[in-house]
Amino acid sequence: MNLFTSNTKLFKIILGPLAAIMALVMTFTANVFYKPGVMDMPVAPDDFTPIIRFTVASDVHLKDEGGEAEAYRLGLMIRSSYNIAENSSPYTNLDGIAFCGDLTDQGTLTQLQKFKDICDANFEGPTKNLTVLGNHEYKYDSPNTVANFENIVGLPTQFHTVINGIHFIGVSPDRDGSGYTVETQRWLYKQLKEAAAESSDNPIFVFQHHHVWGTVYGSLNWGSLDLTAVLSQFPQVIDFSGHSHYPMNDPVSIWQGAFTALGTATLSYFEMEYFPRTGGQYPSSRNAAQIYVVEVDAKGATKIRCYDLLASQFIGETYYIATPADKTTFAYSPKNRIAKSTHPTFAADAKITPTKTEDGSYSIHFPAATDSIVVRQYEVIVAKQWGGIAWRKTHFSDYFFTPIPTEHNINIGHLESGQTYTATITAANAYYLPSKPISVTFTAE
Repeated sequence: MNLFTSNTKLFKIILGPLAAIMALVMTFTANVFYKPGVMDMPVAPDDFTPIIRFTVASDVHLKDEGGEAEAYRLGLMIRSSYNIAENSSPYTNLDGIAFCGDLTDQGTLTQLQKFKDICDANFEGPTKNLTVLGNHEYKYDSPNTVANFENIVGLPTQFHTVINGIHFIGVSPDRDGSGYTVETQRWLYKQLKEAAAESSDNPIFVFQHHHVWGTVYGSLNWGSLDLTAVLSQFPQVIDFSGHSHYPMNDPVSIWQGAFTALGTATLSYFEMEYFPRTGGQYPSSRNAAQIYVVEVDAKGATKIRCYDLLASQFIGETYYIATPADKTTFAYSPKNRIAKSTHPTFAADAKITPTKTEDGSYSIHFPAATDSIVVRQYEVIVAKQWGGIAWRKTHFSDYFFTPIPTEHNINIGHLESGQTYTATITAANAYYLPSKPISVTFTAE
């Protein structure tokens, strides 16, 4: 029997009190017990010719006062999407622009109007506005959030549209923005079933705000289990979600298991996972504006690129999914990504240079390590000669900025005069594979 039976009474019995249990079962089945093989990473062919192009952004956080950066980036995102399309050949259309929620910071009427005004001023021709709500839209007037959005912005909060034979489905959260009710899950299942019946091999694009828990980078902290059981039944789903603000050029921001998922970063501020020694979740985070550019060819093959709006250039990897419905070809599974990952390396002549600053504290300077995809962070340990750690920190590499820094300088505080210290630095990639460490021993003055 299908998990989402058409029998309403049985459906409610299954997905009522047992919804969380079902989601957990589907998660473990899809993400743990399903073991795709190790395979080469796919490369988009040079003659890839799209029949559809759309862009995806998330977490704009427009504000009533201030927030000029977010308003500017929203307009820039739309204008840049057209510019990318117009400079692509032979297909130059921009068929859609998608937003995965948190368009506003509080969901006020003024903020919703601002979103509409910016879109109206920048959208052109037949380009579809594919927008869903996030949790922040519910902060101002939760009971009337849906009505406020539909009345002011003029878009539905749930949608299922078809562009050139490809299905696009948008699901806004309910439960005061915290998740997705059984009724919403039923609706999504019905839309997915209809889309898959029409074309079982083509991708089905789904947009929602909350990550599906246990998939992309950020989903362990900011994910939801509500849609797991639904999406896991449709391998051809390519799902876009936001909420976490985690960088999209991180290789863990794409995931394949029972389906394909991608995290959509932000146009406002980056967030990172929290470690006790990182100094917080928001490292130099305000300079953030990343989007996806997604293209599909006549056979359903899908090409996805990350674009830095502030640097006006593509960044990171180009993802290529030749057969979206065939799980045996899912090269972006965690198992395969780790198997194909390499350890970061420092150059043979890389060295740490300690320097005493004007205020009497010490700084250490070192060159960036390299990796086949990205160095995410550095573990920095300053140890005393006769034992004991004087200073320790996990230092993010700022790989989410363009250009990525090639050198790092870290203040390690005041050290005891006459004491000998050894500073050791180990780089780690997105899968926490470590480099060989570099170190230096010095005596504080």
